[in-house]
Amino acid sequence: MDNLDKIYCPFCGGNLKPVRELDAKNLIIACDCSRFPVVEGIPILVEEAIHGTIYSKSALLNALEKGNKQEALVLAMSRGVADTKFTSLLKKLPCGLKIYERLKSRKQRHQDDEIKLYLEACKISLKFKDFVNFYFCSTGKKRPGLFNYYYYKYGEPRFFAAKSILPLYDDICGQPILDIGCGTGQLTRELAMATSYDSPIYALDLSYFCLYAAKKFVYPDATYIVCDVDQGLPFRPDYFSGVFCSNTLHFIRNKNSFFSELSRVTDEQPVMAFTSVRHIKQVHSTWSHSVSVDRYRALVGQENCTVFADDQLIDRYFNIGEYSNYSSSCYDDIEKYGLITFVTGDTRNLFKEKLSINREERSEKLKLNPLYADSKVNKNTIVRMAPSDSYEAENYKMRDYFPREIEVSDNFFKHLRDQNMSEELVELLHRGVVVDLPDRY
Repeated sequence: MDNLDKIYCPFCGGNLKPVRELDAKNLIIACDCSRFPVVEGIPILVEEAIHGTIYSKSALLNALEKGNKQEALVLAMSRGVADTKFTSLLKKLPCGLKIYERLKSRKQRHQDDEIKLYLEACKISLKFKDFVNFYFCSTGKKRPGLFNYYYYKYGEPRFFAAKSILPLYDDICGQPILDIGCGTGQLTRELAMATSYDSPIYALDLSYFCLYAAKKFVYPDATYIVCDVDQGLPFRPDYFSGVFCSNTLHFIRNKNSFFSELSRVTDEQPVMAFTSVRHIKQVHSTWSHSVSVDRYRALVGQENCTVFADDQLIDRYFNIGEYSNYSSSCYDDIEKYGLITFVTGDTRNLFKEKLSINREERSEKLKLNPLYADSKVNKNTIVRMAPSDSYEAENYKMRDYFPREIEVSDNFFKHLRDQNMSEELVELLHRGVVVDLPDRY
């Protein structure tokens, strides 16, 4: 596995060395305190339970010990079988528990077999959309909202708020960057583009499935690690020059310990950005570990922290409103905004200069944003189609920058197909209607 020498045990801080290798991507690594599985190039650095799967670290280690890397991969992303009304009733009946357990075991085997088939398809032609849809809508408890969240990422206001501050990382091109809570890797890919693909990126998340999808379909060149940042960061001191964290900080339970660890693994003046952070006065804060804006500011660093409202970042990015910079002397009304962004690292003046935003894409394949489709009524119209009412309500800000209908020229689809950078195509690229999507998205 590449970069293993850069990764340390998050619990004891010891070096990790291979103790059982099936191939370069599937192995067991160990330190003085524990052993950890590496499945398809992704280390799983947890104590025992693995987020999002019913199987434990020990089960994956046993599969790797037996030389069965496919079984280890299935176990790493196998969700539990959801109960139905019938099975819920069955397990309450006398003598029904044994029947319930047999039925559930049979369903679990069937689900795991389906996962194997999809994993085989991943090697050939399966796309990100199909894989994520299968995982969240056909296995375990149905979670279509999570499918919408991950697949339609390129239309979400949080995506553009994060993208707007990526020019900050220009000055540390070539230096290591830590991406915390990377999900399925869309912003990891944008971060790589912002640094001209020169910076090694280490991307952390609790979900093995998300990291596998990121590595397989979105951006394969980052180093992905399953890790609970509440338990420590698996890196040596002073390694990173940049930290990027989008829509994640409010989920971290022990923020004091987390920022202490960040201080340990970053150099003296890192570029750090925490975007789309929920605070305690925000409506949805009950299901996260939000704190007050002042508390966030104190944790990030009073002297070196600039606070922005996501709405203002988005308005500035699309040039649709009057941008306002909330400096330390005039950020008192920031709490009226639902999502806020913190930037640190003595970069206030640099940030103001770079908010002119150079959005020239390093494009390989431009495609229509997944939120848009050609109209069935008018061939010269593309229509925004939100996947659900809840998605539209959660991402209401997109109405400001994504019109319901857009008139296009007769040649638009031909230019898009041929990647002909016409003036119209460039304009829609800047508006986010046309996006640089991964090939197998």
